[in-house]
Amino acid sequence: MNDITKQMPNVPALLDRCRGLAMIQRIIETLEPGDWGYTFERTECAYGTDWTLHMERQEQNFTVHFHGADVLVYGWDTNDEFTFLDELCDFGPPEVWPAILSQIPAELRACLPADDEDSTLLSVVTWRLATDSRWHAGDFPLPLDEDKAEALRNSWGWSADLLVDLIHPSPSNLEWCGSLRDGTYRDDPEIEWGDTGISFEGALRHILALKPLTEEVVRTLNPSRGLVDVADDITAIEYPQDAPAG
Repeated sequence: MNDITKQMPNVPALLDRCRGLAMIQRIIETLEPGDWGYTFERTECAYGTDWTLHMERQEQNFTVHFHGADVLVYGWDTNDEFTFLDELCDFGPPEVWPAILSQIPAELRACLPADDEDSTLLSVVTWRLATDSRWHAGDFPLPLDEDKAEALRNSWGWSADLLVDLIHPSPSNLEWCGSLRDGTYRDDPEIEWGDTGISFEGALRHILALKPLTEEVVRTLNPSRGLVDVADDITAIEYPQDAPAG
């Protein structure tokens, strides 16, 4: 997981990415996502109301929990050998995950799910306080068994894939949405696509850069919706719409 801490953006940039991903989701999907996608909203934790981004995709999910200027990122991938789950915890020393969790600062520990909400289902945890100059992921010794140590090193790659939209958001590879990636969404015969003068990837880049939305950008991603249709979404996630839309 140390590789992830070196790739994560700073907290303001991470917050921007969360808003951009959520805005794309809200334009494309008129309803809240079911078993896949991003939600970005204010949620309650032990310390008050904070912004939270949640991603769910089949057997994977992660949460980015902002607590003021501090942030905690945690998630799981059931295909990752390093996932910690009570009935599956036969990988490596049993003290590894408790050691990692014990290092999470007290001001962020309460942002983890409660005991009855899969708090032991984890593949990756990383955090950063406002006073920190870098991200942290917890220190622990590698297993003495070289095969298990190598499997653990490989699991860090799984975690990087899980968080790829936060680490390297790319219009050509938005991992949470296979229909965007393989083109089936754009090929839907029931959707009448018009020429807006903007490419699909161009619209995605526009939003990931948090530029003010325009009618053309919205209709490029979803021709059945216009700027007026996403006004409530803009307000709900506080997307920066501070310039006149053209």
